[in-house]
Amino acid sequence: MRELLLAHAARYPLMEATDFAKLIYQSAFAGGHLIASREAALSRLKDEMASLEDGVPAPLTEPIGGGLCRLYLAPARRKGLRAETICGLFAETAASYRPDPARFEAGMDLLEALCREGALTADPDEIIALRRAARESDYAPFSHSPRYREAYKPAYRLAGEDFCRYLDLFAAIDGLLESKGRARVAIDGRCASGKTTAAALIARVYGAQLFHMDDYFLPFERKTPERLAQPGGNVDWERFRVEVLDHMDEESFAYRPYNCFTGALDEPAVTRRRPVQLVEGAYSLHPAMAGDYDLRVMMDIDTALQRERIRRRNPDKYDRFVNEWIPMENHYLAAFGIEATCDIILRA
Repeated sequence: MRELLLAHAARYPLMEATDFAKLIYQSAFAGGHLIASREAALSRLKDEMASLEDGVPAPLTEPIGGGLCRLYLAPARRKGLRAETICGLFAETAASYRPDPARFEAGMDLLEALCREGALTADPDEIIALRRAARESDYAPFSHSPRYREAYKPAYRLAGEDFCRYLDLFAAIDGLLESKGRARVAIDGRCASGKTTAAALIARVYGAQLFHMDDYFLPFERKTPERLAQPGGNVDWERFRVEVLDHMDEESFAYRPYNCFTGALDEPAVTRRRPVQLVEGAYSLHPAMAGDYDLRVMMDIDTALQRERIRRRNPDKYDRFVNEWIPMENHYLAAFGIEATCDIILRA
């Protein structure tokens, strides 16, 4: 936090005590106080974006500590992000963030110390008064000072740093929604690279229709040596095409996930068409299916981090991952040149 406070002071030399307190507050509480309802938050955001001054310089994102960023609206709009998507990221961040009053108190201790030692120019007594007011109000939010608003025209929403790494992907989806009215997206890539996490976030932000390739692993009786020797042979892409891809334009349809534990198909699951349709998982960009998507995404990860994540997440299956499943995935990725076919590559 010390480095952040000093960096913001250098970037925004007209910051006052309340602006520093707001920075600390946001890193501790995120922005949940601004979301009475998602609909109201979106309406407010649209009004704010409609009145933006494009000429005001601002970064796209700016770290504020606590795993959070300020996502600035004018650069986000220039990037092609829609208000609905920004609001979704804001709401998801608020919903996933645990308020931390102790972080606020520690930050205010540091702020007061920096002011007393002359590293920051705010009045230490004003910092004390702001902290007292925060406690008395049960940690109500701060506002930027009039001088800060006039000088820097701040217009942003808070978003998790982990969410912001997907901004290129969100912008690409928004572009497809604007141009085609739909976005059919496949997220392929290496094991433990974050495919499921990214897909779950996208599904929440857009209310997307989501399918998992894990539901289409090859049944045991079809795992012949000949089949498994084929690149991508470990997935039942034939059934996925017949049950899912051939029906993606329909208003609703049913499909049957394969249950690896029982070795049988589960009961039919009914799904309804949404503007954003996601297929997530290894082998989703198999050449027999890749032409069905509007957007092809690959998640990559280096070997050391991949193994560390698998050891932490699936210690009992670590050897099978390393000696069996990962080599099969790598063979598929290399044999079909999957990375070269992708529109977006995200690296862990």
